[in-house]
Amino acid sequence: MSSPLEEPAPVPASGGRAVSRRSKWKVEGVDVLVDAFLAETFDLSAKAWDRYAKRANGPSNGVVAKYLGGPTFSAAICRRALLVADRERSYLWPVCPSGRRHQQIDYWQGTVTEHQGAYCATCERQAAAKAEWTAALPTFAEAHPPLVEFLVDPRDANSRGAFVEFRCSQCARHPIRWSPRWDGPPVCGHCKVTQGQPPGSLISRRGGGVDVALEKGLAHSLLALGIAADASLGIVVPPSRYFVGIVKPDVVILDPCVAIEIDNHPGDTNRHPTPDGEGDDRARDALLAEVGWRVLRIRRPDAPADGAWPWRIETTSRAPRQLASLVAEELKRDGHEPAVDERDAPGVE
Repeated sequence: MSSPLEEPAPVPASGGRAVSRRSKWKVEGVDVLVDAFLAETFDLSAKAWDRYAKRANGPSNGVVAKYLGGPTFSAAICRRALLVADRERSYLWPVCPSGRRHQQIDYWQGTVTEHQGAYCATCERQAAAKAEWTAALPTFAEAHPPLVEFLVDPRDANSRGAFVEFRCSQCARHPIRWSPRWDGPPVCGHCKVTQGQPPGSLISRRGGGVDVALEKGLAHSLLALGIAADASLGIVVPPSRYFVGIVKPDVVILDPCVAIEIDNHPGDTNRHPTPDGEGDDRARDALLAEVGWRVLRIRRPDAPADGAWPWRIETTSRAPRQLASLVAEELKRDGHEPAVDERDAPGVE
């Protein structure tokens, strides 16, 4: 990581944005105003610049930072002072020789020459205080003996720091950072979401979106036909870059393991035929196939398929009863005899 006091890359006088006629002359004259500020003051704080800019009708400290190419005013003004200021002029520096920013009460004081290659007493004092405070803490093994077995690096048992890495106590795979707020063994995000269920299992998970009513209607219509279906369940999948641990299809048929995705949204609201939408759909299908679930997609007839969705129903209908009939016919055509739900099938209005 580069120091905040390194030579900045040249930037346009406007800081990369359009400026009005009234403020254009101020932005173009920033370097002159900054050099005059450095020659007049000894305080390089943003408050000192604001007082100077108000008197000289200059720009804000944010405009100065953008003009000089610094992430903040403090870094930008210190960088400028190191480049152009009198080498023997003394300042109160908001960025110390170590490259760290301090509160105004702890500003480093010295000349430009002294600032280069010097040490910061504030940084040394803070480091010494931290070392003294840390030495008084118990080791991790002394404070949390039951958790030592989950440490990724056994040497962290003697650590007095605040953070160590654990293996998940359930899957023993995913390293996680320790938090002092935990009451029990460390559990990774994937195992928390999936509640420890194996891949391919069904788990309750709430969905959302404009088509929730349609998904529920399709599930009820399938139940009315004697097909065990549910619109509130998700499927546990292995962790991936796309999903934490659960894929939530629109509707799941419990036996055979079939996930139904309703992709025939009308007009511009349908993102499934787009490259991004198809990429997400393929990723979901691959994860579901890995855990033994097939995906039946309901798509519009005019939506491009390109052989990506070999098992699909093409229709523009959004009526739950009609969609349920089409799904039942497709299941029979594909050789599946869905299990009959033993629960009382709810009526469909």
